[in-house]
Formats: sequence, C-alpha cells, structure tokens
Amino acid sequence: MRVDSIKSVCTCLGVGYFPAPGTCASALTCVVVWFCGGVSVGAAVFVTIVALMSVRRYLSDFSHVCVDPPHIVIDEVAGQICSFIGVPITAIALFVGFALFRVLDIMKPGVIKKAERLHGAYGVVCDDVLAGLFTMVALRIGSAYGFV
Repeated sequence: MRVDSIKSVCTCLGVGYFPAPGTCASALTCVVVWFCGGVSVGAAVFVTIVALMSVRRYLSDFSHVCVDPPHIVIDEVAGQICSFIGVPITAIALFVGFALFRVLDIMKPGVIKKAERLHGAYGVVCDDVLAGLFTMVALRIGSAYGFV
C-alpha cells in the first residue's frame, strides 16, 4: 500500500488534522454508528485490524515521529466502534458512549495506561480499544437497567 493511502487511513481522510483530532474522530464515528444502526463484533474486529496494520506501517515509514502522533486517529475510531458492540443505539447511548470513551481515552486509568506502553502500533491502538471495551460494558449494563 502506498504511503499516501496509509496516511489517509491513519488520519481518517484528514480528520486527524482537525483541532481536537481524537474528539472529532470519535464524534464522526458516533454519527456513522447512528446511521448504521449499531455495531457488530465483526465490524469492530475489522476496524481494529485495519488500525493495527495501518498504524504499524505508518510508524515504520515515519519512525522519526513521536510514539503516538495526535494526527493518527484510526485508533480512536476503532475504540469508539468497540464502545457500541451489541449496544442498542439511541441518542442517549451515543452521547454517554462518546463521553465515557473520551474520558477513559484521555485519563487512561489502570490497564488502559499499561496498554499504551506496549510497543509500536499495539501501544497506539490497544489503549483505545480497551477504553472502548470498558465503555461497551458500561453501556450494556446501563442498557440492561434502562439507563441508556
């Protein structure tokens, strides 16, 4: 795959260059989830694999950049998608899922922080996927009790 293509995937067609790129990528992912009506495990796995492969290639081509460049946002997309696996999609669920995912992604409590320390693409992507999975668990519990 060409470097331009890898950069387009990693930045989600340039969203990574917007102000607050992670938040913008997460918000746009929520819009896509809304229109798709939900997220399957297969879709989340597919996006996560694409994120790992493209970030690994991007980091190898641009090894002079920092460990987790802010313009790489495909990891936020993968994590935000994981937030909604099996969750009934409502406006409240999208709002809560977006907010909780961003808080966990920014604050990186516990194991999420440890995942960020993994080498290369795994460190870039896995912390976001874990934040998404924790968000998904919270949303599914909230949905079971009628909160979202």
